[in-house]
Amino acid sequence: MELFTGLLVGIVGGLLSGLTGVGGAIVMIPLLTLGLGLDHHTAQGTTLMAFSFPVLGLAAWRYWKAGRVLPRLSLALAIGMAIASFLSGRLVQNLPTPILQKVFAAFLLIATLYLLWRNFFAQTREVARLPRQPLFWWGVLGGLITGALSGLTGLGGGIIMVPYMVYILRLDQHTAQGTSLMTLSFPVLIFAAWPYFTAGRVALQIGAGLAIGMIAASFLTATFAQKIQSRRLAQGFSLLLLAVSLLYFFR
Repeated sequence: MELFTGLLVGIVGGLLSGLTGVGGAIVMIPLLTLGLGLDHHTAQGTTLMAFSFPVLGLAAWRYWKAGRVLPRLSLALAIGMAIASFLSGRLVQNLPTPILQKVFAAFLLIATLYLLWRNFFAQTREVARLPRQPLFWWGVLGGLITGALSGLTGLGGGIIMVPYMVYILRLDQHTAQGTSLMTLSFPVLIFAAWPYFTAGRVALQIGAGLAIGMIAASFLTATFAQKIQSRRLAQGFSLLLLAVSLLYFFR
């Protein structure tokens, strides 16, 4: 039953993330906590464990074939994430659940405001020509930031990584998304999930269902998303996410 429940949540999260351009964890953690009643530590650990598998590989491959992945930058991001996510994942085990919920709610609200701005007001950026070596070390720094927040909030990292690459590294949106997907296709989040697992805060069957559901959803979105005018959907989803983040604050 838990496997089936996780499968449904993974499909819903994967479809919404694929069609609206946000990471699945920002959808799945609220579904697991508000919908299924999991405690917040377990919801974050279970989501991180699911993302430890290469569930985003299909979507990343589509970007790779289109030439919208920077592999060296992706490797740098992965190195930084592996280090910082493990350390922050250990730290978060000592946080009381009410505090962790407020931290997640605050970050969710910040991420939602960014999505509202991106979906309503942002303009497309041109690809920047950046030197390789500085780009690599900027990538490590971005991975450290992303990993620290991933271990703390349970979010996969795309919601952090993509704006970092667009507004700090000055990459175009498609290249930032493709490089982010490639980074998260590596098993880097196992380092964030491991402290949750050793603390007994991972629901393994639900996590397996999440992974399977996300793989299925990524196949569906990879096939159909290009045929859908998704900007309106993304705008509506941003408003829904704003309501969810406010609900977290006042629950």
